[in-house]
Amino acid sequence: MRRDDQAIPEPLRLVVDFVNTLDVEEISDELASPAALAAWCHHHTGSDLHLSVSRKDLAAAIEVRDVLRNAMLANRGVAIRPEDLAEHNRRIARFQAGVEFAETGRPIVRARGTGVTEILSRILVDVATAHALGIWDRTKLCPAEDCLWAFYDHSKNRSRRWCSMDLCGNRTKTKTYRQRHRNQ
Repeated sequence: MRRDDQAIPEPLRLVVDFVNTLDVEEISDELASPAALAAWCHHHTGSDLHLSVSRKDLAAAIEVRDVLRNAMLANRGVAIRPEDLAEHNRRIARFQAGVEFAETGRPIVRARGTGVTEILSRILVDVATAHALGIWDRTKLCPAEDCLWAFYDHSKNRSRRWCSMDLCGNRTKTKTYRQRHRNQ
């Protein structure tokens, strides 16, 4: 379920959709099997409907999703431990990108590989592109432990905290209020 009421800019749309394949609130995972990953790739990237996806591809996709979720937590101010950062970088090192030049001489970063590897590389290239555009740090994970939904922070000062103030923000503030008054 998308909770973001405003459009997510390119190149982050695919990234946020990919991270949100894990729905903590609904206890569902769109990447539950190789066939489910193939269906997600077809639906979101236009890949071949009969994309061959192995268990190894599925494990790689889940690893990339976990790395991106942790990076989005860092965008919210949660520090990544150095040992975790090294592990994240090790996990994504196999997804290659290359630089090519357009006819205008403008450099273009392109994902490399085939099948799921190319799609995961494309997602990581989109993250790098978003960073170059100055918008990557606006992607965050909702801090509500029963939510953890990825969203794009449209606020002017980049201070949005929850995926939805009406849902998670209200629940969190109500819970805090009740705890505070229960202890008095």
